Amino acid sequence: MTDHITRTGDPSYWEDKIIYSDKGGIPCGNLYQLTLDVKSLDPGNSSLSLYPNPASNTLTITSSDEIANITITNLVGQVVYCHEYNEEKVQVSVEGLAAGVYFVRVGGKDGSVLIKKFIKE
Repeated sequence: MTDHITRTGDPSYWEDKIIYSDKGGIPCGNLYQLTLDVKSLDPGNSSLSLYPNPASNTLTITSSDEIANITITNLVGQVVYCHEYNEEKVQVSVEGLAAGVYFVRVGGKDGSVLIKKFIKE
């Protein structure tokens, strides 16, 4: 049960603190604090691109900032690809994926995250 939620910061960087207890707020229960830091990359200022889209064999991902990791998920949230990088340009083989819509989550070295959609032919 959640007893307290606070949000600090501006919309480009929010820090959520969720404090809850396993006894529904009863003081004798164990108290937990979970802090979620979310840095967002403004898509309007982003130089991240995915191509070709739709893709059939290889998806190229480029960024002006160093890419730390890439995760691809299907529409039901299953992770179908996950890898760490230290590059500004990455090529991912999507040949083995079923045709459909996927989401590419690109994490930057600075903690920024951007999610884009691509279609696998």
